[in-house]
Amino acid sequence: MKRLAFPALGIGLALALQGCAAGGTAEPTATTTVTASPTDAADNTSASPSEEQAPAASVSESTAKEAVTTAYDESRRTVFTLDAAQISSFTGLDFSSTEQSELIDRLSEQSRWESQSNTKKYAQLIASAMTKESDSARDALREMNKDERAKLRVYVSHNQHATVAHIGVTHDDK
Repeated sequence: MKRLAFPALGIGLALALQGCAAGGTAEPTATTTVTASPTDAADNTSASPSEEQAPAASVSESTAKEAVTTAYDESRRTVFTLDAAQISSFTGLDFSSTEQSELIDRLSEQSRWESQSNTKKYAQLIASAMTKESDSARDALREMNKDERAKLRVYVSHNQHATVAHIGVTHDDK
């Protein structure tokens, strides 16, 4: 029995020195990578490492250069929206007097999405979704004609396994 006591004591001592002994206070460390602006840094300092911190929901507003609004952008999803005026600017067609199929054809052009810095990364995916989900796009445009609050929504889900885009309608910016 004495032969086992000394090696066990040695192992226990080694573990205690490294903070891994049973009953020790060492905790595994976790890191969360969050890209934040300097103003967001002060707001996110109190969160614990195990909590996932979401960036602000409204990332950018539509400007003359960007015809597509980034309504939400985080690690797992990005949501872009376009109202009627933005669609007119983005496609070069008058939203209210142009056939929906012609608008969808223009929205299906990859080069249009590549021209916007906020959608460039997903341009091929969004253009493909516009083609594959043309019925959803048509429904969204129809809803936009009925309700001025409605917007075309492009939802991009991205994770380590796949990145997928879907087309829909929203009545707010989420």
